[in-house]
Amino acid sequence: MRTRLFPFCLFLLALSAFTRAAEPYFEIIDSEENSLFGTITVLDRTQVVVDVQGMACTIPFEKLVKIRNIIPNPYTRGASSTHQYQNLLQQMPSALKSTIQGADKRQIVAAHVQKLQANEQAAQKTFPTNVIALELNDGSRLIASSFNVTNNQGIFRLLDQQTDSSLPLNTISAVRFAVRNLSEVLHPPTDWQRLAIPNTEGDRLIIGTPDSFDVYAGILHSLNTETISFAVDDEILPVPRRKVFGLVLHHESSLPNEPNEPPLGMVTLWTGTKGMIADIRLDTNELTWQTSSGFTTIVPLELVEEMDFGGKGGTYLVDCARVRSEFSLPLAAEITPEQFKLFQTFFENRTKESREVIMDGILYERGITLLGKTSLEYRLPQSFTSLRAVIGIEDQFRPYASARIQILADTQNLGTWELRGDTGSQRINLSLPQNCKLITIVTEPHPQLNGAIVLTIANAKLVE
Repeated sequence: MRTRLFPFCLFLLALSAFTRAAEPYFEIIDSEENSLFGTITVLDRTQVVVDVQGMACTIPFEKLVKIRNIIPNPYTRGASSTHQYQNLLQQMPSALKSTIQGADKRQIVAAHVQKLQANEQAAQKTFPTNVIALELNDGSRLIASSFNVTNNQGIFRLLDQQTDSSLPLNTISAVRFAVRNLSEVLHPPTDWQRLAIPNTEGDRLIIGTPDSFDVYAGILHSLNTETISFAVDDEILPVPRRKVFGLVLHHESSLPNEPNEPPLGMVTLWTGTKGMIADIRLDTNELTWQTSSGFTTIVPLELVEEMDFGGKGGTYLVDCARVRSEFSLPLAAEITPEQFKLFQTFFENRTKESREVIMDGILYERGITLLGKTSLEYRLPQSFTSLRAVIGIEDQFRPYASARIQILADTQNLGTWELRGDTGSQRINLSLPQNCKLITIVTEPHPQLNGAIVLTIANAKLVE
């Protein structure tokens, strides 16, 4: 994904970033998997314009895939992804390197990283306790500091906002109270996920804690900071709000209401708020966005973590159905202690198939690291014309790893590549046969090396 779009713009950004004032700047990714870094000056339903040291770079909206804030979440403390900037300078074409006029690249990187870390420290925030998570029918999630109900309207104040907003109750599917931290926002209890679906029989009142609660069916009348009025068997009960874990609201259908038009994408804020975007525009670093449910809000651009506009131009292979998965490992006696350590690292670090990987200092979000002799088969949901990917050895598994990879479309061999830990990754762009149904990836030992078989295929994208 990290090919370099407009390299001269990017070079100027890296060279000057440590002298500029702190401001929100983003990575912008297009449907060709090109990416650039810069400050957004224009964003609407037609285009995004990125200013990089006075040079405007434009991507049409129909080719826009993702906009991502490059500073880590200010509510969680974690290490920066500074490898992107280091790689930017290391990968500069020689013609651009000459314009540095003898400057030490390490000093440039160090100054830029220092500035980035200063920006992060300035942006650090403490996530408040007891926030409220509102779940809307269209799949949006709003994180609020307050929530009341009157006259069939939910009245709330989004976290980091100064004014109240409101929504009709029939657009809200569930409300979760006393969410203690950002982790609980992003990872609701399993029992809550089971309960928090549109309810056709009446409102549900959940009393207790995430670990132990009771569920009551009835009708919600009103809700304020102290009390919830909830009718059970024609008797209105005043329930202390501090005892309530959540509400699941009544809807005529168990299926969410379909919006008139499919959403443009999804915006995610650092607070955990996410909205399915029906409309969006940027005005002087303030982002106005509207959900498919009709909720509209304005937030400072610096509060935006990510805007995802979908997989334009294709589908990632890891999102397709895997129909076969086979692998075998060599015996410990057949490999060296260094190679055996690579296998140990793999099993200690790998908990899921699709994850972030780093090759040649570049971060890839969708990577499949294959261990040992492997055969994977994926069923394609529709017809595609080509397969693009990056293949290589993850940085942490070098230099001892090596492998040979073969990729097949149905029974047709699209190519065979031999990779080793002391060489860089490489991009592939393969044409698929018409009406291809299956993609098979096979790895086996490098024919000339006795290294541990570890190989990564990253951002494998099927293009229509």
